[in-house]
Amino acid sequence: MSSNDFISLIGQILEPNCLTSLQAAVLQGTWEGKSYSKIALETDRDPDYLKQVGQKLWQLLSQALGRKVTKLNLRASLQRYASQATIVRQPAQVTQEVTLTSDLIAVETITHTSCDRCQIPLTPWQDWRELIDVSRFYGRGRELATLRQWIHKDRCRLVAILGMGGMGKTALAAKLAQVVQLNFEYLIWHSLRNAPFLSDLLCDVILFLSERQENLPTAPEKQLSFLINYLRRNRCLLILDNVEALLCSGELGEYRHGYEDYHHLLRRIADEQHQSCVMLTSREPPIGLSAREGKDLPVRIMQLQGVQPLEAQAILHSKGLMTTEAECQALIEQYGGNPLALKIIGSAIAFLWDGNVSLFLSQGTLICEDIQQLLDQHFERLSLLEKQVMCWLASAQKEVSLTQLQADIVPTISHNELHRVLESLQRRSLIETHSGYFTQKPVVMKYVAEQLIAQFYSEISSKITI
Repeated sequence: MSSNDFISLIGQILEPNCLTSLQAAVLQGTWEGKSYSKIALETDRDPDYLKQVGQKLWQLLSQALGRKVTKLNLRASLQRYASQATIVRQPAQVTQEVTLTSDLIAVETITHTSCDRCQIPLTPWQDWRELIDVSRFYGRGRELATLRQWIHKDRCRLVAILGMGGMGKTALAAKLAQVVQLNFEYLIWHSLRNAPFLSDLLCDVILFLSERQENLPTAPEKQLSFLINYLRRNRCLLILDNVEALLCSGELGEYRHGYEDYHHLLRRIADEQHQSCVMLTSREPPIGLSAREGKDLPVRIMQLQGVQPLEAQAILHSKGLMTTEAECQALIEQYGGNPLALKIIGSAIAFLWDGNVSLFLSQGTLICEDIQQLLDQHFERLSLLEKQVMCWLASAQKEVSLTQLQADIVPTISHNELHRVLESLQRRSLIETHSGYFTQKPVVMKYVAEQLIAQFYSEISSKITI
């Protein structure tokens, strides 16, 4: 939106021709991110007088828009106004896009419309520098509808999408951001893959929300209070991707040394009143999250499962494969419906088996190098006891009860300790439970079995060498 378009929109909101040249100068300078002192130099006016002019303008706009307008949130307030005007003018389009979210290919809400009164692109303030491309997005309509309900209607303050690597957590969060973007004034996406310290993250986010007009304190706790104030003042969506990069191996949900402050961030986001939402993706839940989650509470957790047959067929079709319903279901069962695993296997079938899915399935569950690396990442994060339980489950080759597992496992561990380990493995999406019985997905079982065989041969080789 150019400054001229911006002034034109202000004229439509207020009475025509009501803006003086000085008011227009204040508005234009504010739009361009200038301070009152800078505007005063350019207009040869007293800064204190310009502040009075500005305060009167914000009062007029607040009355006209029905919400508090300040120098800091002027841009977002006007874009929100224009977006709402557009939605009212096109109710049929919005209804269609909302009701189609359960279809195979998820449909976006209005993201490229424009107001027919002013012909201005309508988007909230966005910091999407690290957002992934989701132009090819398969299914997940039910999950999108649930997340939209939590964020938009239930006004949840903290939402977590958890699941195994490759399950599509990041893609789902990115697609959701597109779907709900017009319900927010600010949208911010940050990947934590490189594990930034909390102070660095807070500085980046607050400077964006304040349009780089805030003088930040150095103490993280005070910076966090600044962020909470902005989340109260504006409707913001902050997405934190790859939170597992902050967590240490061995103990589920525990933060790495130097990253414990993130616990305070999530705690305050979850517990304190504000009108925004923070959404995170992670392979495992950070400590303290599960205790705050509930269907009637402002914290929700989605444990992302594998894709459905129609979605899996679409993924395989993108690799040039034509599958029967039975073949598709067999691949889903073997690889847990993991979208990334299906893409990897689809490429392997097309390249090594000449697209013959039936021939590939006759070989049993195969683990390609990329899937091996994905499972390595999960297995390396486990504690010694968790690895031990995983090996016993894999050796069973079937569902086992808690009592049976405790009786068979060597060395013996207590009932409470075994229960804690099984809960941890389930939260890591590495085991499944059915009516009190525990097992692993075929691909995970095959991986762990191969780890056992490799360990056995390694031990034999070392003894022979000795």
